[in-house]
Amino acid sequence: MSEGVTMSNKIEIYVRNSGDRTLLNFYIPSQMREAFLSALQNGGFEERNADINLELSVLNEWRTDTDRDEPHIRVPISAINIQFID
Repeated sequence: MSEGVTMSNKIEIYVRNSGDRTLLNFYIPSQMREAFLSALQNGGFEERNADINLELSVLNEWRTDTDRDEPHIRVPISAINIQFID
């Protein structure tokens, strides 16, 4: 965890397969709710004291790198960018 990061400022983003559906789940600490909702409206979220991670359980059909045996990765995220398009 980064310096100054606690469980209360840790954002977890998971991509999970659930049967025939793929789910994108965000776990946001309660005290970050307003800042995160504001970020959704304003197009970006970057909190230097937050630990943001993306965790994937990768299905074989999603894999492009077949040299590795481990189909699970964890990616640290520096910022979340939101775009609204027509």
